[in-house]
Amino acid sequence: NPVIVLGGGLTGLGLARVLGRRGIDIYLVVDKKDEAIFSKYCKKTFIASRMRWDREVLKNLLKMIGRSLGRRAVVYPTSDIDALNLSELKEDLPDDYHFVVGDKEPVEILVNKSKFYRALDRHRIDYPATFFPEDLEDVQQIGARLTYPVFIRPSISHLFNEIFSTEGKGFFAYSLRELTDYYQLATRYGVEVMFQEIIPGPPSNSYQLEGYYNMEHRPTVLFARQRLRIWPPDFGNTTLCVSIPLTKIADEKKKVNDFIHRIGYQGLMSAEFKKDARDGRLKFLEVNARAWWHFWLSAKCGADI
Repeated sequence: NPVIVLGGGLTGLGLARVLGRRGIDIYLVVDKKDEAIFSKYCKKTFIASRMRWDREVLKNLLKMIGRSLGRRAVVYPTSDIDALNLSELKEDLPDDYHFVVGDKEPVEILVNKSKFYRALDRHRIDYPATFFPEDLEDVQQIGARLTYPVFIRPSISHLFNEIFSTEGKGFFAYSLRELTDYYQLATRYGVEVMFQEIIPGPPSNSYQLEGYYNMEHRPTVLFARQRLRIWPPDFGNTTLCVSIPLTKIADEKKKVNDFIHRIGYQGLMSAEFKKDARDGRLKFLEVNARAWWHFWLSAKCGADI
């Protein structure tokens, strides 16, 4: 079956290469031209600038592509918004496509970080101290108790990146005044944010567990890696990592498996956690419900997710 990759960039390029080398026809749907569309494995590119933010546009586009392909295709999301939209379109296009994404409710728990951390709290899973301000009065009360700097994390990362493209994964506040200013800036654009402590320690204290979960919410393949370098150095993306045995993060693997099973998620999964240098405990940072930058690494290591 052919594969449609929603989104380009490094993630789309990695997916095209991994699947294309297996002889699978790859079609890209992107909102603008980038490096992914020039892959020799990409048979055709569809450019639709509004499809990521307009579910009806995406639905009609997929219907059009389905008619042109003439056979059932598999669709992979590369962003949080893609995963959310596909989770809502699954029931509308059941015969035309297979979406590599979970159902709406569990996907929302993983994508919306506010819901995600509250779910971790309910399941008694360690994560960085996180606060959820509702108004400026909350900001003042919470901010007076915090140790700075503080990471101001968006609930929906992709929405934040579309608006504040130069700010990385979030804002960093070094004082109560900065915390207040950034909160007001985010809310002005309708971006929900939370305040989160920054876990100390080098990049090598960070680990990823990646895999695919079936309809019974059990893993069919798992792969683990450890960060060695990131950029920017304070709070950036992985620039060097290495595969590690699953036994090195056995406790975290069990926690992830139990959590995924309890929320009823099915599909791609990439979990990240970091060892806190203060108490030596691994704390969960996020669980993605989509493809990711280093998607190709597991395939190179013999665990082709």
